Amino acid sequence: MLTVPPPAISLGKTSLNFGSSIPAGESRTLTLVVQNTGGKDLSITDIQSDLAGVTFSRTNLTVAAGGSASIEITFTPAGGGGGSVLRNHHHFKQ
Repeated sequence: MLTVPPPAISLGKTSLNFGSSIPAGESRTLTLVVQNTGGKDLSITDIQSDLAGVTFSRTNLTVAAGGSASIEITFTPAGGGGGSVLRNHHHFKQ
């Protein structure tokens, strides 16, 4: 019997640094590449941030086994500023 390994996530970066200063009302966008190094499709749902001013180009996606997908992450600080954001919280349903 052939056993197919479950999905496995690999992120192209462990942190996203938006810089130390973004003027109020302006934004900065960075790209995060998500890879599935497993043997089954990787389903990602409800991507969100607890940091105000962060938005995502997509919040749900499926990455085929061996494939990758990009997510644009935009940070628009309300009063100007900067920072970095990325947490590795993974939960898979099989």
